[in-house]
Amino acid sequence: MFKTLRIIGTGSLALIKPTSKTRSKYLTKSLEEEAKKFAKQKRKPSTVKELSPRLYLAGQAMGGFIAAGRQTWRMEEIKKASFDWADYMLDDDT
Repeated sequence: MFKTLRIIGTGSLALIKPTSKTRSKYLTKSLEEEAKKFAKQKRKPSTVKELSPRLYLAGQAMGGFIAAGRQTWRMEEIKKASFDWADYMLDDDT
């Protein structure tokens, strides 16, 4: 990537390491070009889905189930149990 050639005393070419000056010049130029290309791209704004209390509580319950370390959980079981607990906590709160 940073290879340059130099003629040595015998008339043949040898690879030399670039200096920090040439390396930083190359990196700065490529970073600038990359930044300009990125800025020109049209990006769609990402849609943000609101976090409902039910989803938040289900996530907390799921974290607890996973942290408990039970190895026999299937994803469907964890999801159902998490939402069951979230619904229970929301019903009990009223």
